[in-house]
Amino acid sequence: MQLAGTPRAAGTMRRRPGHSDSAARPLRLAAVLSVTLLVVAALVAGCTLDGPQLVSTTPGAGSAGVPVSTSILVRFDRAMDESSLPKAVVLTPAPPGGVELAMGDGLTAVELILRGPLKPDTAYTLTISREARDQDGRRLRKSTAVTWRTAPARQVACSWPVWSPDGSRLAWLEDAADGRTLWTANADGTGIRRLASGIWPESKATWAPDGTGLIVAVIAGSGEGNRAVLELISLQPDVLAEPLALNSALVNPGKLTVTFSPDGSRMAVQNNMYMVDAHSDFYRQLGVAQADGTSIAFFGNLLVGWGPDGSSLIFLDMPGIGEAHDFDYDIWRYTLSNQAKTLVGAAGKVKNLGSVARQPSGTHFVFADWIAEDVKTADGWEITRLPRDLWTMTSDGTSVTRLTRDCGHNADPSPAPGGKVAFASDRGEGTSTGDWDIWLLDAPVPGARATNLTRRAGYDGQPSFSPDGSLIAYVSDATGSREVWVMVYDSGQTRVISGIEGSAGP
Repeated sequence: MQLAGTPRAAGTMRRRPGHSDSAARPLRLAAVLSVTLLVVAALVAGCTLDGPQLVSTTPGAGSAGVPVSTSILVRFDRAMDESSLPKAVVLTPAPPGGVELAMGDGLTAVELILRGPLKPDTAYTLTISREARDQDGRRLRKSTAVTWRTAPARQVACSWPVWSPDGSRLAWLEDAADGRTLWTANADGTGIRRLASGIWPESKATWAPDGTGLIVAVIAGSGEGNRAVLELISLQPDVLAEPLALNSALVNPGKLTVTFSPDGSRMAVQNNMYMVDAHSDFYRQLGVAQADGTSIAFFGNLLVGWGPDGSSLIFLDMPGIGEAHDFDYDIWRYTLSNQAKTLVGAAGKVKNLGSVARQPSGTHFVFADWIAEDVKTADGWEITRLPRDLWTMTSDGTSVTRLTRDCGHNADPSPAPGGKVAFASDRGEGTSTGDWDIWLLDAPVPGARATNLTRRAGYDGQPSFSPDGSLIAYVSDATGSREVWVMVYDSGQTRVISGIEGSAGP
């Protein structure tokens, strides 16, 4: 018998009446067995109870209409071992341009950076396998596969992307069954908006100097009485389009283009009215006005561009009408202060001027000439003006230098700060008709190295360098429809800017 207050012997246990070790043992064994079975089941299912977990994926499972240049993001619940992820995070089918992985958010998130867009109307599966490990070496608890589908190709044709003065936005034109429309977006592809419809078929857009809107030619009137009218389209949705005062001075407006002076105080307006016949030059109006479109004065035929300080313009003119698809233009200078026209004779003549771009610092212009060639069409052979070679002209018009000499067609030059020139060309060896790529000249001098930046069959053209020279916007049909793309030209990463996201607007 144990006395009150005396400690119980070590190892003894108080038993309740009717309870015995033999009765408790099966319950304990059952609990242990249950836990063991759960662990075994988890291991069989590919889980690790103390390993990292997948939190989310973007796009999510079952998503449809995903843009072909979507951001693909995977999030975990803890910091991951970056070296384990290339084998663990796999997208199938493999994107045409390949994938790079980039870590973020303290190594808890990984972004799949596409070096090219995905294929439209295609099911993609993102697999995150147990090869993924955290920084302590523990495997992912469970493998996961997420499937989603990209949007169908749009039946549109985008053209002529142009950067805002500060490089934060892009604008472009789209042609579809219902006509031509004007669009804009942020440089990263967000904020896509349709700004205006009813754009004149041959129009290009020009940003206002302050970046608050764009000048574009719109269709005024209807039927045979319609004509092109220049309007300022504001980025603000509640601001009405404003026709420019100079519209009343334009005769039979056709292909209208606008170029602002370096300080934004003046605009040069080019009106290509019509061509007399297949062997003749266009009749044109070339004038200069105030930035608001008032006080226009006409002075020449074909604009090259503004001089470095904006006090003069270089333009081309020719006596008489050209013959046999070959035009010899004289180089002229127009001085705004006294409205004087001066013939610049040192450089000789310029033949068949095509697209022209001004180097950002104003030291020179880069332009493409053209040649008339027979081209086979569905209706037979037609004589068509096709681009040929690239040239430079000094800002005062006194020197002209030929940059390219090859059998291909070179077009749409876009100079960058520092001297590089992006352009479109079909010069690649072994390419078929219509195979155009974006190329880059290292410098605007004869014999400079030219590098193919896109290297794909199909159309890549109309390049436009951003103001800081870090990005190139261009048009590509890689998605099955001509879309606006943006390239980080020194890394080759690309992103489609135009797309189904931009359905809002007038």
